[in-house]
Amino acid sequence: MTITEQLHRGATHKPGNDPNRPVCASKPQTALEKFVTRCQALVDASYGAGKQILTIDPGAKKYARIVTKRAGESRGSVYCFVDLASGDVLKAASFKAPAKGARGNILAEDGGMSRMTAYGAGYNR
Repeated sequence: MTITEQLHRGATHKPGNDPNRPVCASKPQTALEKFVTRCQALVDASYGAGKQILTIDPGAKKYARIVTKRAGESRGSVYCFVDLASGDVLKAASFKAPAKGARGNILAEDGGMSRMTAYGAGYNR
């Protein structure tokens, strides 16, 4: 099975589903959903449970955009990007584009969490 197939296997954001629902609301099935669930735990530990919600923006072609929103708000900011071809975790350069340089990989042993914080992907040093 290719990395792209692993990332998309069992994806829950299909037409008709609510794209703003928290990923952790259901049992994680894909590597991407497991990664977002782990990141949500970091965010909850910092902000408090349910105050900031991570979601996967639907319609990604090359990069999955992980967005953090305050509970009850429609706007948010980018938490990080995940390259759908390789599984690399990328810091956000803007709302539409990732920065260069991988900060981890969601298919690695640590699940891409070694460089993640409650605020997003860490800086390269």
